[in-house]
Amino acid sequence: MNTYTHNSISFYAAFRLRIYNMTEFMQLLSARVSALDAPLIAQLAVIVIALFLFYRFLHRRRAFSILLGVLGVYLLHIFTGYAKLDIIHSFTGLFVEHGVLILVLIFSPELRATLERIGASFSLQGFRKRPKSPSTLVSALKKALLDMSDTGTGAIIFFEKKVNLEDVANSGHRVDALITSEILLTIFFSGTPLHDGAVMIRNGKIYAASCFIRGDASSKLPSQYGSRHQAAFNLSLSSDAITIVVSEEDGSISYTERGEIFHDISPETLERVLYRALGLKRSRRAQKEDAALPPLTPDYAIPAPAPAPAPAVEEAPRATVNVQHKTDAVAIPADDDGDDE
Repeated sequence: MNTYTHNSISFYAAFRLRIYNMTEFMQLLSARVSALDAPLIAQLAVIVIALFLFYRFLHRRRAFSILLGVLGVYLLHIFTGYAKLDIIHSFTGLFVEHGVLILVLIFSPELRATLERIGASFSLQGFRKRPKSPSTLVSALKKALLDMSDTGTGAIIFFEKKVNLEDVANSGHRVDALITSEILLTIFFSGTPLHDGAVMIRNGKIYAASCFIRGDASSKLPSQYGSRHQAAFNLSLSSDAITIVVSEEDGSISYTERGEIFHDISPETLERVLYRALGLKRSRRAQKEDAALPPLTPDYAIPAPAPAPAPAVEEAPRATVNVQHKTDAVAIPADDDGDDE
């Protein structure tokens, strides 16, 4: 028997032994599960959850492809051991023996970030009162809009509500950034490529910039409104979005909603509009103050359609009755011409 045949038989025997061990393991696992062994089920659940979280942690990361390469080397090491490829098996064994150290070196940035997040969650800072994010968002938006109003920087920002505006977002450039006054001021600065267009806010984040809003030519605003107001008004006719406009000419701040435009609003009104546009609740005190305020009157709204003219009521034809006058003929006796006797 030559060396090639001996190696093939040895590989086949080892493969059969591994299959036998795997079959025995599956039978043991089936017997334990059938007996409803609670500790075993709990351990399996922990392992599955850990593997799932590990996959989510590495998915779409650069280290995930590296991990696949490491697993490939490990599988190659097992295969060369069965196939008696001693040189390759020894070479891959160097990676397998020091695999833990290699993984730590490769995943050091990810592991450091994860440990920092875990440590921050258990630190004393986690028990301190943190600033509320809703007020932070409103403050950032309000500051940016007021700064642009002071400098006469034109801007248009719309807030997506229930009606999906993905088609409008696709006309611009995806940003997906946190809302800060610095980012908004940079976007609408006249020297940047994204300043000509609208910014879309979705789920409390800057979703897209330089968006183009199409509209109906029939919905023409009066001449005192500019192109940004026209775009905001067009969007209010086709969706439930709230759009805020900063005029480049006089720095006034306006907003549109449901086919209505409110021009030159105050900073207090702007703050209330921002809370409502972001879907956030104000404090109870602020809600009571808002309830006491009179409702805003729009400066322009969709003209009410003229009432349709009432249909002409045709008079029913009068019934005509033919009355026939019957004249009774009276016989008048004629005089006798004969002589009297």
